[in-house]
Amino acid sequence: MDTVIGLAGQSSFESFAFVLDPPYNNATINFGFVRDRVLASDPNASVFRLDGRRFAILNSEAIRALARFPY
Repeated sequence: MDTVIGLAGQSSFESFAFVLDPPYNNATINFGFVRDRVLASDPNASVFRLDGRRFAILNSEAIRALARFPY
């Protein structure tokens, strides 16, 4: 994850990280830790929290809207 996000930032790509919190399978996650690692790799990255209990289609719509994908 660190390498991919770092390379994207170095290549002037806009980086987005979407973290399931709470996770789909009720595993434990430390959102702050993940956010901090993403931002250490690319300080300009955008990190978003998604609710793992929501249906996949709702989260995909949120990702599309936040990342401003044209399709």
